[in-house]
Amino acid sequence: MRGPVEVKEFLILTVYTDSSRERKEVVFYNILMIMLFVILWNSSTTTSTTTVSIIMGNSADRLALMTFKYGINGNPQVMSSWNDSVHYCRWTDINCNHKHVDRVTTLNLSSYGLVGSLTLRSIVLQNNSFHGQILSELGNLDLGGNKLQGKIPAEVGSLTKLKRLGLSKNHFKLPLVNLSSLVQLDLWGNNLEGSILEDLGRIINLESLHDPFFPPQSLNSIGFTGPIPVSLSNASNLEVIQFQINHFTGTVPRDLGMLHKAQFISMSRNQSGGSTIGDDLSFIPSLVNCTRLNYLILGDNFLRGSFPSTIANLLNQILWITFGPNQLHGTVPSEIFTNLENLEMLRIGNELSGRIPSSLGNLTLLSSLYLDDNNLFGEIPPNLVASQNLLYLNLSNNNFNSSIPKEFFGLSSSPLLEVDFSGNALAGSLPLEIGYMTNLVALNMSNDRLSGALPDTLEKCLMIQELRLDGNFFHEEIPTALQTLRGLEYLDLSHNIFSGDIPAYLVNLPFLPYLNLSFNKHNGEVPKLGVFRNTTIVSVEGNYNLC
Repeated sequence: MRGPVEVKEFLILTVYTDSSRERKEVVFYNILMIMLFVILWNSSTTTSTTTVSIIMGNSADRLALMTFKYGINGNPQVMSSWNDSVHYCRWTDINCNHKHVDRVTTLNLSSYGLVGSLTLRSIVLQNNSFHGQILSELGNLDLGGNKLQGKIPAEVGSLTKLKRLGLSKNHFKLPLVNLSSLVQLDLWGNNLEGSILEDLGRIINLESLHDPFFPPQSLNSIGFTGPIPVSLSNASNLEVIQFQINHFTGTVPRDLGMLHKAQFISMSRNQSGGSTIGDDLSFIPSLVNCTRLNYLILGDNFLRGSFPSTIANLLNQILWITFGPNQLHGTVPSEIFTNLENLEMLRIGNELSGRIPSSLGNLTLLSSLYLDDNNLFGEIPPNLVASQNLLYLNLSNNNFNSSIPKEFFGLSSSPLLEVDFSGNALAGSLPLEIGYMTNLVALNMSNDRLSGALPDTLEKCLMIQELRLDGNFFHEEIPTALQTLRGLEYLDLSHNIFSGDIPAYLVNLPFLPYLNLSFNKHNGEVPKLGVFRNTTIVSVEGNYNLC
């Protein structure tokens, strides 16, 4: 008879819960895995310690589950069905293998608020017929949403078939262990420091730096500092790269295009760039090798240089381009939109000057266009809304000084939801054609030089919730057309020249939590019902003839 197999001090871990995490399944290949990893899966905030000795024999899975049950505190109703009245394969959150009868394969105890700490000091496996290596087949390990701390155990590096590793929202420290087989890695929320990206460059099979169970978060908000190392380009299988909300500085590696399988590159909200010489976007030409690239997001950095005309060389598969805000200068070259026919989102808020090229209207699939916070001037091209897919348009805080083209609002089937032309020098009246914008939810024309009376066609904009026309020269009375806008939640008509009585119908707008009519020329009595009952959300100051 063979002697017992002992693994002393095999694993000592105190585990915690993040109840906001989604429920998800963990598939185990044998009962040992249940004992090792279940209580790592979203247990909770206080701890107790249990020493476990497992003897694997007949009904081994049931015995192991019961041992686990007795070592866990908190929320006893979760395991109320775990008793001898029914077969353990029918216990709550337990699934068994159909091929290998009575073998537990799935245990889902996520987000139950379980409490406990498991200390495995001895595992006895004698008098059985196990074969193969323990845990050698493990391909997916997610320890996210706990409060585990210390170095990542070196033993994880021996899991040669591990493809997906989730370590998010813990307190792990560097260095990374040997993880050459990894395909997906999530380190979000660990506040790691140091040269971790050098380690990532050695994981040559890595395809994505994100959590497969969540929207991609990857290396967001981890606290990295220093430049992005050039060795990252060695991970040539990377498809998803997200470095946003860190403290990266310096230039972006010029050979970033070696990541030829990259589909998503986001480096927003860092401190990259800011060089006094050269061009911080010198890596852009190399991206022509990234023939699968769909998303390029570089906003909220300190990138300097002229706007890259080489962006036109990117193939037409790219869907999103975000360059702002940064510190780019120069004009927007008209030729850059030649190949970007599938572009859906464009944001280039920087220090750009000149006119908007009319070729921008050729992007017929564009759904979001943000050219805000630049120094653009001249007329707004009428064909800017040629796209039948345009939902969001922001030209705020520029120097446009023309009137609003009638053609701009002339599309009877326009899907536009939000329009922001605030902070310019637009003149003239608000076109009658505004009534065609029947899907409009938010309109911001504040702090321009618009004048005249508000058009009665506004009554057709029944979906509008936010209307900001403050800081202009609109005059005459507030039209009765606004009484049809029953969904209004924000109405600012302040700092104009409106006159006459404050419309009585405003008291009947049911969802209006903000109303600003200040600094006009209204007279008469201030209404006392409806929104006017709450003086903290209504402003009428500066109308000196009110009583």
